[in-house]
Amino acid sequence: MTTDEGMSRVLSRLRRDDGFTLVEAVLSLVIFALLASITASLLIGILAVTKANDNRSVASSLASQQIEAVRASKAVDIPDGLVTSSSTVNGTTYTVRQNANFVSSGASGSLCTSSSSTLAYKLVTVEVTWPGMRSEKPVRMETLEAVGLGADALDATKATIAVLVRTPAGTLVSDALVTLGNGLSRLTGLDGCAVFTGVAADTSYYPSVSKSGYVNRDGQATWTAGSSGVSAARGEVGRMTVDTYAPSGSLAVTLRSANGFPVPSSLGLTMQSTIWTTSPVRSFPDCTNAPTPPISCVSWGSSADPTVQARPRVATALFPDRYTAWAGTCTPGAPATSATTGLQRVNEGATTPATLQLVDLLVRPPGVTGANRVWLQNTGTGCASEQWALTEDASTPGTYRIALPAGTTTWRVVTTATSAPPTSTAQVVVAPRQFPTASTVGNPVVLP
Repeated sequence: MTTDEGMSRVLSRLRRDDGFTLVEAVLSLVIFALLASITASLLIGILAVTKANDNRSVASSLASQQIEAVRASKAVDIPDGLVTSSSTVNGTTYTVRQNANFVSSGASGSLCTSSSSTLAYKLVTVEVTWPGMRSEKPVRMETLEAVGLGADALDATKATIAVLVRTPAGTLVSDALVTLGNGLSRLTGLDGCAVFTGVAADTSYYPSVSKSGYVNRDGQATWTAGSSGVSAARGEVGRMTVDTYAPSGSLAVTLRSANGFPVPSSLGLTMQSTIWTTSPVRSFPDCTNAPTPPISCVSWGSSADPTVQARPRVATALFPDRYTAWAGTCTPGAPATSATTGLQRVNEGATTPATLQLVDLLVRPPGVTGANRVWLQNTGTGCASEQWALTEDASTPGTYRIALPAGTTTWRVVTTATSAPPTSTAQVVVAPRQFPTASTVGNPVVLP
């Protein structure tokens, strides 16, 4: 039976008094549900399109208002760089981003990358966005404002400084705060450029740059010019390029024990890099005890495996480059290659995984049982913080286990009379010695 025949029977029943059969009632409900579903889908689609059109119309109006305000201003009065504001219309909050950059005569690009010293125009770009845009493009409008003459012109006795901020990979950095000094600061625009007009000529300036999530070569949040300044003569443009500032990366080093021995909870790392200005080797202690986290310290990363030895030690605030790491914070130099991560490339804003194999140590001191009775101590100068209690094997009382850094560090094992950190009266069970490298995987060192 076709749909038309079914509908005819339904209508025929409506003209009679003997009602519907069960099949006819079910068929009517199915047809009604199908039509309702199609209608609802159409209504939802129409409402979504209407909402999107309304949002775009409002955004266009806001962009036009901002452009008209710019055209009514003198070029020298338009704020340089990126300026962000918001406006709420009919319950929707719109973000208005205005980017203003000087354009030199005869150049089509940024003032930071051109060679001309004549500031002829100011290019203003207004972009409006709103929540739930999905694949929609933002509303974008531009206008060019000529730099005027006389009172509207730039002071010919002054100079201009242009600072370009980009990552080592060449990505232009917008929204970075560039501070020139004497209270002068600008946000870089979409072209990564911050322009300072009307500054004193023949004067050296030493800019600094800061942006959340970015670091310099030493892992610090602010880039500074140091002794390399920038200056310009009267009516000229002085330019500086900052290309050693980038989104920080991380190195996640998993400390592994071949036999599942406990890893000390505060075990840190030592890292080596050729880009650090103070020293090529730097200690990364546990962030709990670090003076200025997250710079030069490590924390436990997350892992699906709840056991300590399966979670990585994560060093953050790293400038994109190559690093070598090894376990422990008191090793003066890199141990054997087998005890290091080897050179690991850390990329902009990314986390690089690495693995370090530790040495498993098993100690059975005569007549000693109980928690926190056996301790491992680093005997190096200034390394007193590297002192950890060995974990007693629950199934074998009097047997203690720990996973420790492999390499050139000298350790000793002591026992205490009570469950407390060792004092000068602690009994030395194992005299200071170096343990084998991690090449002895699968064969724990058994002492004494």
